[in-house]
Amino acid sequence: MVQYLKRPKTLITLLILCGFILAGCSVITSPPRLTTTRVPANSSQAEEVFLPAPTATGQALSLPNQDGSNTDPSINPILTVWVNETSLEHKLALEEMTRVLDAEYGLHMEFVLVDPDRLVDLVDGAALVNQLPDVIIHPIEYSAGWAKRGILDQGLTNSIIDSLGRETFNQSVINTGLVNGDNPAIPIDGYKQILLYRSDWFDELNLSAPTDYRSILQGARQIYRSETLSAQNGITNTLLSGLVIPTESDLVSTHQVFEHFASANNCNLIADSGEVTILTPECMDSFEFYRELINQFSPSDIQTDTSAINAFVAGRTGMIVGSPDILLDIAGLSADVTLACPECGDDPDYLTKNSGIQAGLSGRNRQREPVEFGHVTLMGFTPGTQPELAQSFADYWFNSGYELWLGVEPARRVPMRMGDQTDSQKFLQLWASLPVAPDGRTVTDIYGAEVAQVLSQDVSAEVRWGIASGQGDVIAEVYRQNVFSIILQEMLSGYFTSSQAIVAAWERVVELIPGYRFETEIPNFIPSNDSG
Repeated sequence: MVQYLKRPKTLITLLILCGFILAGCSVITSPPRLTTTRVPANSSQAEEVFLPAPTATGQALSLPNQDGSNTDPSINPILTVWVNETSLEHKLALEEMTRVLDAEYGLHMEFVLVDPDRLVDLVDGAALVNQLPDVIIHPIEYSAGWAKRGILDQGLTNSIIDSLGRETFNQSVINTGLVNGDNPAIPIDGYKQILLYRSDWFDELNLSAPTDYRSILQGARQIYRSETLSAQNGITNTLLSGLVIPTESDLVSTHQVFEHFASANNCNLIADSGEVTILTPECMDSFEFYRELINQFSPSDIQTDTSAINAFVAGRTGMIVGSPDILLDIAGLSADVTLACPECGDDPDYLTKNSGIQAGLSGRNRQREPVEFGHVTLMGFTPGTQPELAQSFADYWFNSGYELWLGVEPARRVPMRMGDQTDSQKFLQLWASLPVAPDGRTVTDIYGAEVAQVLSQDVSAEVRWGIASGQGDVIAEVYRQNVFSIILQEMLSGYFTSSQAIVAAWERVVELIPGYRFETEIPNFIPSNDSG
């Protein structure tokens, strides 16, 4: 059974929810954080979907009889799975999985679709009252932290990985984020964050492709309020921006875009030893770059992922950054996005033909190889999960059920299990054939083999802050508290200069580490834009 769990309707229910997820209901009271403003990512979207309170592991809220299948838990054992997706397409796919697992595997499923923004607080609340689900589908930044806290069962995870064949997984990902040498969870799928840009505008203005700080800034500067582009497309020049990226303080994507920029400049948040290492010239340069880019060449108000893609499809910005799903948006394959660029009326494929993608970025020092930002989703098993049920579920998911899961928004679901023992590239080849359009077209059909290869090859999380260095528990808390999303918005709002923002970032991360033991002398950063 797949469940949507609705927003609480009464004050009593809300108070119960707060009892389970205190962190999620806390009020930020320090003055700097009050300068941030929460803006809904898309006010036209349907009601949020999240759990009002944890439900007991292995206990169904109801057991409807589906297709005559036997849902007696004494015959068909129950496995409860929280999934960090909420779309109708995911619900339909999971309903099909429910039917197959019940009828063919004798395993009754309770899939619960959880709002990704609520997942961490709900897991924390469920752990407090010992009511965790059996399986948690989640992003990589939380895996190590949950394993260290005992929320994930590494022994069971490693046993299942070995049974599936460790060699069949993406080797970079399967060997990243280990806790005491063991995997905290099983990699399912992943993608590379991409910078999407108007290649026709870059050609018209004789600009180099935006591959590093210099070319990104130059492109943003020349496109911003360009009279040349305004004369060509008829859009008032004051509406043209160089770049739009999410900057809202409550969005994970705000952090992710900055982390990509910073990593490209050889800025690392935390070392293998646990020392917070952000107080470096490279990191200071990253803050300055970000502040200049957004405050000078982007729209003045707070932006979200939705406002970024809307600006791009309307022909009002030269660059955006996001998941590969934005490629489907500009191809007119999203019901939530309307192609509104001046050229799109006569040619619906105009943006697909006149947009470039860049996955690898470099900072000021181009001697370093371009850095790609990999996002990975994993399957974690909690303590107390029956091993034989977990094994059956994983056997189905990573074999016959894999195509069904990867087929939902495949542009951002590159398989992390590349193949099986008979064909090492089986699932990667399957991914390349998955349709992303109603008429059956694939990513390759729409954008060509080169783009498909860029998206699917060498997805990795090695450069992600703290993941490869074994500091995933710290990173999980950084993400949970939106440390960087808040600080970046405080900086952009004018409360902090860039030099103050980097020190505040260091202080707030250090506060998250009990017994922090490293003595640090705060550098006297005097960046060029501090007075601006």
